[in-house]
Amino acid sequence: MRSLKFITLIRTFSKKELKEFESYLKKLYDKKEREIQLLDYILRDKHRPNFTSEDLIIENALRLHLKKLGFTRKIVIDRCSSLYRIAEEFLLWKKLKDQPDSFERQKMTLEILKEKNPGNLYEKKMENVMNHYHKNDPNMWTHLRLVELGHMAYFSASNSKQTIRSNMLDQIMINLDGWYVGAKLKYTCEQKFRANIIGTTKNVIPTDEESLLKPAHIFQDNPLYNICRIILNADDEHGDATYEKLNELIRKNYDKDDKKDQAIYFGFLMNYSSNRLKKEKGNEKLKYYTNQAAKCVIFGLENKLFLEEGYFPSVVFHNMIDICCNIN
Repeated sequence: MRSLKFITLIRTFSKKELKEFESYLKKLYDKKEREIQLLDYILRDKHRPNFTSEDLIIENALRLHLKKLGFTRKIVIDRCSSLYRIAEEFLLWKKLKDQPDSFERQKMTLEILKEKNPGNLYEKKMENVMNHYHKNDPNMWTHLRLVELGHMAYFSASNSKQTIRSNMLDQIMINLDGWYVGAKLKYTCEQKFRANIIGTTKNVIPTDEESLLKPAHIFQDNPLYNICRIILNADDEHGDATYEKLNELIRKNYDKDDKKDQAIYFGFLMNYSSNRLKKEKGNEKLKYYTNQAAKCVIFGLENKLFLEEGYFPSVVFHNMIDICCNIN
């Protein structure tokens, strides 16, 4: 039982989440007597918080308690599978509850209203959600969400002749271009970083301005997209000017992007300043890049930019140690 998916999952639950899940099960599934009995046994104090006790081996659990309740090995495994499905449902419910403005929740609400068709509530909700994302700072995910919303609105029953909002298709195409440009820039940046790590440029997408702007040049003033463009066109010849321009643009637009993209941008600043530290030994630029490298490391640590699932990726950790050693 210790290796079953349900036990593996609840090991990640906090004390509060375990209590909430227990309440969720007993209130919404009060007729699932087997699941409730099994959970009561699993959540005994002596099994917490790691749930690795020998008493959670199925044979031991049957011998100690569960057999007298009518459990068999098969029933234990089946009811644990049922508990796992309920736990997944609980986590989904909790996320929707804790994030009332999330796109996932808004989209699900729209789908339900579309199915129920309660008067014009669907159209009103759609208009409010689309207005919200139109006001957001544009990035690849905003554009993609507006494509999804535009598709839902255009192909809804209330727009059966596809005539409502004559500019709707134009907006869908613009947002599709916006997503394409943002995605191409983002993943080309990632390819460049990976190529630098393994020391090759093989299979890196061409990064000239024209190819990146070709389908949607109207996005050339988007600050977040321009950050990627500067990174992709950075070279040693214009290194100092490029770094200063990029540093200014990233810090100015810091609050407009998500944590993962912030980590990519500041990671580039950290890598670049680290490389310059090695090249500028004894030169006048050494002090400048020493300060810049230190600022990148401190800012990244204070804002938890470089953590992935609670850990530093090995490359990031190595760079931070390397910078700290270089600046003593």
